[in-house]
Amino acid sequence: MINRLLLIIAIISISTFAFSQTSNTPKFYLDGKEIKLNTTFVNPNNIESIDVKKETSNGEIFMKTKDGKWEYRTLKKFVMTLSNHDQIYNPSITPLFMISGTLISDPDSVRIDASYFGEAKISKLSDVKGVPEQCKTLIIVNIKLSKDPIVYIRGNDLPNIDSH
Repeated sequence: MINRLLLIIAIISISTFAFSQTSNTPKFYLDGKEIKLNTTFVNPNNIESIDVKKETSNGEIFMKTKDGKWEYRTLKKFVMTLSNHDQIYNPSITPLFMISGTLISDPDSVRIDASYFGEAKISKLSDVKGVPEQCKTLIIVNIKLSKDPIVYIRGNDLPNIDSH
């Protein structure tokens, strides 16, 4: 149900943007506070309701969480929960962040739902042929958000698991 509502909002937002005479997009609110949609990552499972107000010139979209108080982590706090955070925040490199395929232009403004789990895959530009020397300290951190914990099993000696 929530996914269907989010799809409807996306269609309304895109059609409003594509067919309106102005390029103004609607304002988005989460639990009464204005948010930037491109730097706010809300777990759809935490959304209780979505209301669209068309009375204003650009429209307004109000989202309410189930608890009525949205809890989030900054990008830096979220990354510190990841197992490879020491490779991301290293003084000798400069991270560029992508979350769910979106390049993040202002990492300090990112807010990620506290209920999200995640993983980060790192691509080093120093491994790419033809990259100018001044860019070799850049890494691309591609973050995948998940509603469920991500579990990795490492090692060659795995215990036998009975499936009774």
